[in-house]
Amino acid sequence: MRKARAAGTLAAITAAVSLACGAGVDAHAAPSTPRAVQDGGCGTWIGLACFWPYKHGVGTLGEVADNNSDYTRLYNSSGCANHNWNDCISSIMNGGTQCTVYFWSGAGYTGTVHSLSLGDAVWDFSAPVSDGGYNDPSFENSISSNHWCTPR
Repeated sequence: MRKARAAGTLAAITAAVSLACGAGVDAHAAPSTPRAVQDGGCGTWIGLACFWPYKHGVGTLGEVADNNSDYTRLYNSSGCANHNWNDCISSIMNGGTQCTVYFWSGAGYTGTVHSLSLGDAVWDFSAPVSDGGYNDPSFENSISSNHWCTPR
């Protein structure tokens, strides 16, 4: 009886871990959604804002933990112009632990701003808000700074 109970418990634990870790899920096939838990190596509630050079979390992962007033200072090895993240972001995720992150189109927290709540992601800036986008295709490849918790 004890062996059967242990085997049943082990099977339940294995199934739970498999579901929690996203077994069988293709991370890059995620549709536009504001509630993706993990994609492209960025996890929720790890304290980072994550971004990628292509839509749907594809490409080299970039991440920041602090406020950044000038993305020309953030190194990027994914082939973007001048090897920095300025004007080279097509999808974003808030993997922070405490608050909203604000992304700005201009350096020094200027230009257009869009906020992203904890755990949320935007995989396609041109998608409608109802589908997890910003309905703002002009924001793609135009992010130049970020600020946590308050717009600036």
